Amino acid sequence: FPIISLLQAPFVSFGIFLVLFTFVTRNPSFSRFVRFNTLQAIYVDIALIFPQLIGSVNKSMGVPQGLAETCSNTVFYAAMGCIIYSVVNNIAGKYPNEIPLISESVDSQMPF
Repeated sequence: FPIISLLQAPFVSFGIFLVLFTFVTRNPSFSRFVRFNTLQAIYVDIALIFPQLIGSVNKSMGVPQGLAETCSNTVFYAAMGCIIYSVVNNIAGKYPNEIPLISESVDSQMPF
């Protein structure tokens, strides 16, 4: 698909982040529900950067394959858990505000 190759271009994901953060999460014309979910998705994406950084350092340090796979699976299951939890709560019409650390940060950034 051509859209996938477009998303892999340099700085496209950063541009999408800036557009969402500036024009959706800070725009009071959108409902708080949409702004909350958008900001939470951004924070989950930022939180997934850290395991990638640690994984790249671990490859150069020679971490055992079994430990690396276990950690990779744990990050994957945690991310999928956040996504499934958020989708189920959105379908039910509730705020998905029980993700530790991330939901608290989003609440503190959303005063209105």
